[in-house]
Amino acid sequence: GRSVHVQQLVGVDTVPTRAIEKILKRRGLQLGKMAILVGGPDWPTSVTCGILRMNVPQMLLGTLPVFFASIVPQTMVGALLSREAAGDASFWSALQTASTGIAAIAQAVASGVAAACITLTIERNHGELAQFREEHRHVAELTQRQAAYVQAWDSV
Repeated sequence: GRSVHVQQLVGVDTVPTRAIEKILKRRGLQLGKMAILVGGPDWPTSVTCGILRMNVPQMLLGTLPVFFASIVPQTMVGALLSREAAGDASFWSALQTASTGIAAIAQAVASGVAAACITLTIERNHGELAQFREEHRHVAELTQRQAAYVQAWDSV
């Protein structure tokens, strides 16, 4: 969480990431928090939780819906693959396809709810989220140095 390059890659100084931070820092398990933990991109979400030093047990509890949204349906797909060889392949194939569809829909819903919650948080708190934060000074400086480098490279 201390690496300036990782913080820049996650975008700790951007409005959307700050909206995610605001949602994740809310006490308790709320729909938006669980949607981000389940439907958000794995690496940025995990790294953001680490940078924010989030409560690990609460984050683990918030990811439990992934069990129903992804793990169970995909496990069923794997189990049903072995059933195709034994007899009525069309029934098992249809069940496998349905399980894959359920997993895809559940993941899409989680991602959609996460996006909606992030957007709503940005709309309600844009001024606060857009303010400069001293703790992100090094990230802003790195971004400026990289922009200057790219501009110099482009002018060559």
